[in-house]
Amino acid sequence: PDQQWSLRRLGGGVAVGAGGSMKLEGTTGSDEGNSGPPDVHVSGGDSSLALVDVVIDGNSSDGDGGGLFSGGDLTAQQLVVSNNTCSGNGGGIYHEGDLDLAEVALLDNTAEGGGAMFMTGGTTGTIERSLIRGNYAVGGGGLSARALVVVELLDTTVAENEAFDVGGGLYTNGLFQLGSCTVVDNLSGSDASFGGGGLNT
Repeated sequence: PDQQWSLRRLGGGVAVGAGGSMKLEGTTGSDEGNSGPPDVHVSGGDSSLALVDVVIDGNSSDGDGGGLFSGGDLTAQQLVVSNNTCSGNGGGIYHEGDLDLAEVALLDNTAEGGGAMFMTGGTTGTIERSLIRGNYAVGGGGLSARALVVVELLDTTVAENEAFDVGGGLYTNGLFQLGSCTVVDNLSGSDASFGGGGLNT
């Protein structure tokens, strides 16, 4: 029963908990209206997840990680995470650990915190040659990063994301480093001067 409760709460499409290890290639994790157990749940291993040419679309979670819950290090190439929702953090992805993403599209996801992705618990994060667009959250419409030392964005576009409160595009209590990025047309609903439509730190 405890495991079933956890699966309903974490990762509407894919869930890999702490201690889990998995690699997915050429897979679609999609289930219209999926709010039950994720398509894949793995435990035991070296706390890592590798995704190559994967689509995670149209899933939901009652807790964190509408599309994907990752409890360890995450690497991904040619990943699309779109149209996922959750009532907690990480509409597209909830991630704990280090992060290395390339050629990723995070599109039209919704959450309480981190519409596209909520990141916590790692020391480094790199996102390059990627698109983060059309996501929504109360805080951190695009990305929300907590307790990470640094998140580096390279050749990445953050556009048309919205936060009800602060950080329409990007929100962190750590540090974002941006190189050759476009941050445009993001919206923060906060009336405070520090609301940060594009970036709130």
